[in-house]
Amino acid sequence: MNTDIAAVMPDENKLQEQENKALEIAKALVISDDAGLIKADQFSVKLAALEKMIKADFRPSKDAAFAAHKALVAQEAAHLSKVTEPRTIIKAKIKTYQEAQEAARQAEEKRQQAIADKQAEYAALAAALQAEKDGDKDQAEAIIAAPVVSAQVIIAKTTPKVQTRIAETWMATPIPIERMTNQQLINARAYLTWDTVKLGQQARSTHDTIKVDGVRFHIKP
Repeated sequence: MNTDIAAVMPDENKLQEQENKALEIAKALVISDDAGLIKADQFSVKLAALEKMIKADFRPSKDAAFAAHKALVAQEAAHLSKVTEPRTIIKAKIKTYQEAQEAARQAEEKRQQAIADKQAEYAALAAALQAEKDGDKDQAEAIIAAPVVSAQVIIAKTTPKVQTRIAETWMATPIPIERMTNQQLINARAYLTWDTVKLGQQARSTHDTIKVDGVRFHIKP
């Protein structure tokens, strides 16, 4: 293929001789009268003709190079297409395994969270019973009325990271507010918005009989 391109290449020595001569003439040419202007114009026309000749001389080699490039691209594509299928199969298997591992991790996380929630409920109940046993009925009622909050269970991922890039769909799932610390709530407030629909429904149904921290229920002016 390279031999074919070389066979149609212009004569470099001949071109360099013409180019050097043209540069020599251009530097020496002086325009001091009309005759000099005409002579310069005629030489410029000859230079334009030289440019066309150079382009014409290189066209066969450029066409041959383009044809060679096109053939190489087609050959490359043919080989790449044969790698695409097995790579797609492998990526699908990797994704299936990763998704199964993540599903198992989340299921175990959920299971342990349920256990932690139950333990927190039992602890609260035990504390309420102890308070009542100690004669502090108000404290017992306060413990029963207070929401039971357990620590959030987070199980770290153990699946090894791979170099193969697998398409993933990311989403955001907020932590239940009752599990958030005050600092977490402060940090997250830029992403929190009031449920104005629900608040409006409550305003219309209960007026201002039920209080909500941070909300004022009133008649529309």
